[in-house]
Amino acid sequence: MDTNNKCPEKIIYGWDNLSKFLTFVGCIFCLLTAYKAFLGLVMISYAFWRSRSKNTMRRIREERAFLKFLDDVFCAIYSAKNGRIFFERKSKFKTQKKYRR
Repeated sequence: MDTNNKCPEKIIYGWDNLSKFLTFVGCIFCLLTAYKAFLGLVMISYAFWRSRSKNTMRRIREERAFLKFLDDVFCAIYSAKNGRIFFERKSKFKTQKKYRR
């Protein structure tokens, strides 16, 4: 019996942080009014659909963008809490060396 090639973990990516977050927020929305409950069910359905998707590269890109967004939000909250003004994160790649032609 060959089970290595038919292992579901190798076919689908599973639950990542974005899917878990969407499910959590969707469950909270389900506890609210009817319109928000519908939105919550849509979010839970999308999270389940993402967890069963076989396109792992797209899911990894989506999760990285989500984690970068959360990092920026937490950085802004931390800066505001400590009295610093936070506008945007400085990138290492903004200063490019200009070559003469």
